[in-house]
Amino acid sequence: MINAIVGGLGSGKTLLMIFLLYLEKKAGKYVVTNMSSVDFQDEVLDFNAFLQDVQENASLNNIALGLDEIHILLDSRSSMSKSSKIASYFILQTRKRNVNLYCTSQHIGQVDLRLRNMLDRVYICENVKDEKGNKTDLFQYRLIDYTETIPRKHTFFLDGREIYGLYDTAEIINVFESRMESEQGNKR
Repeated sequence: MINAIVGGLGSGKTLLMIFLLYLEKKAGKYVVTNMSSVDFQDEVLDFNAFLQDVQENASLNNIALGLDEIHILLDSRSSMSKSSKIASYFILQTRKRNVNLYCTSQHIGQVDLRLRNMLDRVYICENVKDEKGNKTDLFQYRLIDYTETIPRKHTFFLDGREIYGLYDTAEIINVFESRMESEQGNKR
């Protein structure tokens, strides 16, 4: 299952991804993310190891994978790079590998078309504002489920205060340097 979680800054994207991964963990799934601060995960994803693993068809099977800021890994503008192609091959095989992928991005158009074409579910995130227009800890999610013959739409809410303690809400995802090292290594 490939799940995209999209929305603007502070809309609760990472919050929802962490919540869904937490549910996967409670159900017994091995959880891997590209975030070092997730309290309950089994492994932190290393970008270069990920690329090597995919090429060798090694161990990334039977997992729940959370990729915060997926556009850093699979940017639509660098879709022809070797690392982007390798990552997209993995995504195209998630069903065969029994991988549930959860990824966040501010806008789905930032992400490689190969991923966008494979989406099973899209969650659109929004922070609920109070009567004065200030942000609150309440988030609204609109789910579009494409696994049905006729895509179904659902709306639900989460209170962030129940999830904030599971990860560092200010963690910065920086795979750019690793990606650049990988790209340079492939050119040699």
